[in-house]
Amino acid sequence: MTHEEQKSMIISEDIAGGYLAPPEFINEVIKNVIQFSPIREEATVRTTSSRLVEIPTLDTEGAASWGDEQNLSTEIENEYGLLRIPVNILRALFKASQTALEDAISLEADIMDSFSRQFRKAEGTAFLTGTGVKSPEGIITHSAKSSGGVAVVTSTVSGKVDFDDLDDLEAELMEEYRINAKFFLNRYTLKTLKKVKDNNGQYLWQPRVDLESPATILGYPYRLCGDLANIASNAKPIIFGDMRQGYRIYDRKQIVVDVLRELYHPLIGYSGRQRVGGQVVLPEALKVLKVK
Repeated sequence: MTHEEQKSMIISEDIAGGYLAPPEFINEVIKNVIQFSPIREEATVRTTSSRLVEIPTLDTEGAASWGDEQNLSTEIENEYGLLRIPVNILRALFKASQTALEDAISLEADIMDSFSRQFRKAEGTAFLTGTGVKSPEGIITHSAKSSGGVAVVTSTVSGKVDFDDLDDLEAELMEEYRINAKFFLNRYTLKTLKKVKDNNGQYLWQPRVDLESPATILGYPYRLCGDLANIASNAKPIIFGDMRQGYRIYDRKQIVVDVLRELYHPLIGYSGRQRVGGQVVLPEALKVLKVK
């Protein structure tokens, strides 16, 4: 083996974060793209100092009545409830050798970046399909409730989505929520919808006309959401509605990283932790399309 070949080798001390490389490679770590959910950007996000958030809800609102000066006014009787949103714990652990940390210029920074990326990916998935048990309750999960969940519109043709289905989905959403409504779907579903035409032969998908105007579906902007399902029988590939009113996220703690120098000796552990809760707060502001 030549001297040059030895210099270009990757030296392995430990498979758990212990790979070393010459300085020209260690300064940049090549990372696969992670598709982050847009739900955090579109929902209402608040902070809290508690492990449980309780929000009063107006469940039933009394009605006014017509009369004259002789009649007593009808008393309005409102019924209130309480929506509880627990704040959950998201964790991750990374272990690295001391040698790797000494020789790799940016390894510690990359560890912190990895926590941020993986936590954002995990919470984004939970905002859609989380069970609500030790995790946020997702919108798709909420739509599976037997009563009181996000309303579901089922397509007319098995395994397909057409113009009539999207038209029905739009019609189910009250006008007040359509003002800020958007479609949420993954890129494969978008590819299918780009080929769908309305009853007049016009494409449902319209490209942007300038840099400030978004591309639209039925005149509504859309967001790509990789965690949503593809179009298939019994799948729920599309959400439509006002996400800011429909879904709420509560941050208790941003990412905190503890360095564990003794527990995993001779390796050094990095324990990442984040506390976040999420739940549908106004089901009528969101609709889900299910494929027959």
